[in-house]
Amino acid sequence: NPNNETCPDFTGPDFLQARTDFQSDTVTDAQAAEILEKAWKANNTSQRAIWQRRADDDAAAAKAIEEQAVQAEAARAEELAKDLEIARRDEIKKNKEKFLPIPDRPPPSHSVIRVRPWALNRMSKGKYCPLWYWTPAGLDDSEHDCIDDDAMVISHVDGISSFMPAASAKESRAAVADADLTWEEFSQAVPRYVLAM
Repeated sequence: NPNNETCPDFTGPDFLQARTDFQSDTVTDAQAAEILEKAWKANNTSQRAIWQRRADDDAAAAKAIEEQAVQAEAARAEELAKDLEIARRDEIKKNKEKFLPIPDRPPPSHSVIRVRPWALNRMSKGKYCPLWYWTPAGLDDSEHDCIDDDAMVISHVDGISSFMPAASAKESRAAVADADLTWEEFSQAVPRYVLAM
């Protein structure tokens, strides 16, 4: 680096031959040393300018390479993000249930009880309904009922004929009379029966 170089002492014995080459009738030894010093400084100034231009060129080239690398990395990241988004969309199409939104609500405080529609229909009309439909056996029977939800039957009420769901019209064949329930079944059915009221 020419910026770190210092001008030598041209009046010393090391530069005696160089001063002698410049000496003449009109140029003294001190003037020859001054000429040598001016020549060195001019040469050093030129070398500094050349060195600075090279340093600037090298820095500009390094900056350009770095910018190219940053742009290439950004392009790779963008391409990867696109690929991931496409893969995510494909995954959502294949597994819709997996990506269903989860509702923000508290968990239920009691379990959902599915009672045979026939029993609920009787209760809503204020008619007697056996407790058996609220026992574990009755609930299992209502879940395993094989009647199609869309099946309809004709109902005759007060002389008027109408269609109603088959599940609402059919009493279970496995139903047990209240008097034949065990105490355990009775104690399980009564709270459910009261909640259904």
